[in-house]
Amino acid sequence: MFFGRYGMTLPSDSVLKDVYGNISEFGAELRFRLAGNLYLSAAGGYSSLKGTLTVTEEETEMSIIPVEALLLYHFIDGPISPYVGAGGTARFYKESNVIGEVSGNAFGFVGCAGVTVRLGMFGIDARARYSSAKAKNEDITTDLGGFGFSAGVGVIF
Repeated sequence: MFFGRYGMTLPSDSVLKDVYGNISEFGAELRFRLAGNLYLSAAGGYSSLKGTLTVTEEETEMSIIPVEALLLYHFIDGPISPYVGAGGTARFYKESNVIGEVSGNAFGFVGCAGVTVRLGMFGIDARARYSSAKAKNEDITTDLGGFGFSAGVGVIF
């Protein structure tokens, strides 16, 4: 299965939420059947954020590239297939503002529950998820994850 996805994450980190608000993301997912109802999902995305620094009220920009690998278990192998999954995530980020520029990566976990609807060779997928990936720079730690939703459309092969 291959899906193009759009999603929204409500950041769990209050500073990230205050500066940038909710995080919207475009991405893609490739899903392979491993055995029976067990699937491997590999996904990636891109977020471009603009916000205002809380102290100086100057503009700031951030980009986040999330990469995820999950094991998904589909409860039913039919036209409507609910599933749960868990796995790991890596987030590559870059933030630029008047204070300076910082970039790095953060690693963490992701869990999800969703449903795939098969329409012949096409599919629609919707999922709720929670992720946590803590980015650390000097003495500041920020969680780049949170609770989110995504939807995708794609091809089932």
